[in-house]
Amino acid sequence: MKYYIIKNFDLIHYGFDVKDENGNKIYKIKTLRSFLEVKTVISDMNDKQVICIERKKTFLPSYSVFINDSINFDIELKPTFQKRNYLLSNGYRVEGDYRGFNHILFDDNNQPIVKMKKSFFTQNRKCEIDILDINKTEIALAVAKVVALPFAYNPSKNN
Repeated sequence: MKYYIIKNFDLIHYGFDVKDENGNKIYKIKTLRSFLEVKTVISDMNDKQVICIERKKTFLPSYSVFINDSINFDIELKPTFQKRNYLLSNGYRVEGDYRGFNHILFDDNNQPIVKMKKSFFTQNRKCEIDILDINKTEIALAVAKVVALPFAYNPSKNN
């Protein structure tokens, strides 16, 4: 199943929408920034929070992911010379190209779960997510936001 994370330029709701292959909105993404923390909330279309991603205060990017209000895993960047790789505390890993446009999430059995890609021209405005294991949709969305759209955020105040 393919999902698309697309920047929403609506004046009332500035953030990202997650749409399915038919263009139906499935989830909303909003990132809140304060002086000391960065927190991203992914909610369904009824505004029920599904995923919360909190940036840790570390030198390299590191995040805690909460699905349904319980911590599920951490994501840490493991930079290498030619790739952008991430390790998840649940045994999963993400491998990406050096430009950061294509990523694959592998489970602990080395099986691909999600393929993420964005083009040079869309940069931090659109990401395609091809979910190979539909039971891992929440993990896929959290990893895609952290890995494929790391610098995309809502610049407005915490609303």
